[in-house]
Amino acid sequence: MQQQDEKEKQKQNEKDLMPSIERVRNGETDAYGDIIAAFEKSIYLYALYLLRNRDEAEDAAQEIFIKAFRKIDQYQGGVFSSWLYKIAYHHCLDLLRKRKRIDKLLGRYILQKKQDLPAHSAYEDEIYEMLNALNGEERQILLLRALEEYSYKEIGEILDMNPVTARKKYARIRQKLLQKKEGTKNAKSAKLG
Repeated sequence: MQQQDEKEKQKQNEKDLMPSIERVRNGETDAYGDIIAAFEKSIYLYALYLLRNRDEAEDAAQEIFIKAFRKIDQYQGGVFSSWLYKIAYHHCLDLLRKRKRIDKLLGRYILQKKQDLPAHSAYEDEIYEMLNALNGEERQILLLRALEEYSYKEIGEILDMNPVTARKKYARIRQKLLQKKEGTKNAKSAKLG
């Protein structure tokens, strides 16, 4: 009974959104806020389920809504949520494929850099341990920004993302690494103490 009530509620929400969808299609971009408000949480949770990373899911949800806005003229009626979820599915699938390719390439890159180092430094193990704490995309952003010294605009072009997104992700990565470094220091001092 409760599941049937949910389906009826969802159908009603879809009907309520149709005027907003038509207004967006007619150039009233402000009406897109209604669509985002209706699906923001569910699209984020769907992306989180597929990507299993909160930051990536947050960014993916934002990118999904941008794609849907750009493609709204391609919506040909029917269940709007199905159309939106199809965009979400393909976007997340592309991200997962990209992540897999990035992981392979970064593994080779790190191996090559390791072989290029003249001697084993005291910090090398700590650096590799911290790099291993990052996912493939995070490692790539970090390497492009910190080692290769690319601008956020260039990183955005390389990784096919908005430069602002690249800057936000880099800031998150730095924070994550600083927290990890502090955790490592605390663990070492606890062992010594």
